[in-house]
Amino acid sequence: MYLIGITGASGSGKTTLAARLLEHFGDRALLISLDSYYKDFPDLPFEKRAALNFDAPDIHDHALLESDLRRLMAGDPAPKRVYDFVTHRRAPDDGLLEPHPILIVEGIHIFARPEVRDMFDLRVFTELDPDVCILRRVKRDMEERGRDLDGITLQYLRTVKPMYERYIRNYKEWADIVVPTLVHSAVGAEMIACYVEKQLSQREVE
Repeated sequence: MYLIGITGASGSGKTTLAARLLEHFGDRALLISLDSYYKDFPDLPFEKRAALNFDAPDIHDHALLESDLRRLMAGDPAPKRVYDFVTHRRAPDDGLLEPHPILIVEGIHIFARPEVRDMFDLRVFTELDPDVCILRRVKRDMEERGRDLDGITLQYLRTVKPMYERYIRNYKEWADIVVPTLVHSAVGAEMIACYVEKQLSQREVE
């Protein structure tokens, strides 16, 4: 199994790049999002759950992600994790994920846990102007996650921007490739796909 890890700021084009790679590799690839691995806080009332820092590294269950990745790498299926962004609760698992030759994992903190970071054969950092990132995030959160502009703005100033400056931008130093996604997303995806194909061919020869 070949593992590709894609990280970068929220709204920087991680999901778009991952989707392009998934389109290229077709049924040979599986995509997993770190967003599915937010920790669950069932005992907290909704207001307190909504006020949690969802941009901090420790809000994700990295140990659970590592466990699922190791299961897939061993050739075993893993649960398909689901998180409900409207209620801020983990939803019931949605069946099983089957192992694929290529596994793409994307998320803002997938390089935070060394044990997970070291599993990737290729580490990618998506780079985009912060102003464009926030505009993309506003559009996504309003259309897909049922949030209003005031709430998105408050979250950006309180947690998104500080966590990017403290943690996420530093993940760039662990990346094997940096992709400027505003105008080069398609080119970056093509370059990555060609490189991975070459690596897979070499493995077959060996």
